[in-house]
Amino acid sequence: MAPWIKTKSTATFDGGAPRVVDVVLQRDDELRGGGKAAEARIRVVDGVDGAGVETIKIARRGGRIVTSADVRELNLERIAEDAIAHHATVMQPSGRVAIPADRRAIGARVHGSKRAPAPDLLRRVARAYLDPANRVDAETGSTIPRNRRQPTERVRVDVLGFVDAFPGQKNGLRSASRRIKDAREAGLIPAHDADDNELDAAFAALAEGESNGEAR
Repeated sequence: MAPWIKTKSTATFDGGAPRVVDVVLQRDDELRGGGKAAEARIRVVDGVDGAGVETIKIARRGGRIVTSADVRELNLERIAEDAIAHHATVMQPSGRVAIPADRRAIGARVHGSKRAPAPDLLRRVARAYLDPANRVDAETGSTIPRNRRQPTERVRVDVLGFVDAFPGQKNGLRSASRRIKDAREAGLIPAHDADDNELDAAFAALAEGESNGEAR
């Protein structure tokens, strides 16, 4: 099968560093006389909470269905690392590299930074995880059983902003779980076996702390 080839890469900068990089890759069709068989548009984000692929959009020729195999063919961590490094490298007019990107630092952010997350991020994670509204069925108004609640999903989507390329992908699930663990270790989220009263108390304490001027 033909490899994916990068055809375009554009970046949005913040303080001289690439924060959002949009990458376009193309895979040619080896069986139909050439031509574009598929195109992938990937958004890479490098922010306070590390770096990685935020969204993936794949279009196949003739509107053919996109499968999980199409996504697995993309080395997303390598794509993210290369995209950030490419735009973080300063080139001289002669074409020589003036300031090469720190690939080790970029790789650490992409593969999971171990540094402490920003307090405001942990508070947003805790708010989404503890919000009582997420424990109530919007249609019936009844309390959702514990085994059907999805607080990690709320953190994954509402706080970290991950978007799935196809149903069931759950892009960013590990990142969401890691940030929930960080918030729990920071004392913002109770233990796993906490009951609803304890969750409500933690949510109230979080809101009280914000009203007193703590980091938001």
